[in-house]
Amino acid sequence: MFESFQTFNEIRNLLIGELLIGFLDMLRDKLLKLFSEFSNSIRTCTRSSDFPREVFNPVIHAVRNLSET
Repeated sequence: MFESFQTFNEIRNLLIGELLIGFLDMLRDKLLKLFSEFSNSIRTCTRSSDFPREVFNPVIHAVRNLSET
């Protein structure tokens, strides 16, 4: 009886772990997409206006570094 309860807990913990990993993967993908869209909009903004580009360069590089990892 105790062994089956322990096995149930192990299976439950594995399932919770898999769900958590899946959720974190989905969250990572959504954040990368958001950062990519943000980077593209900044690039578009800096091309179409006379705003100083050096203001946005650190942000663009940070977003690129995030999306490469």
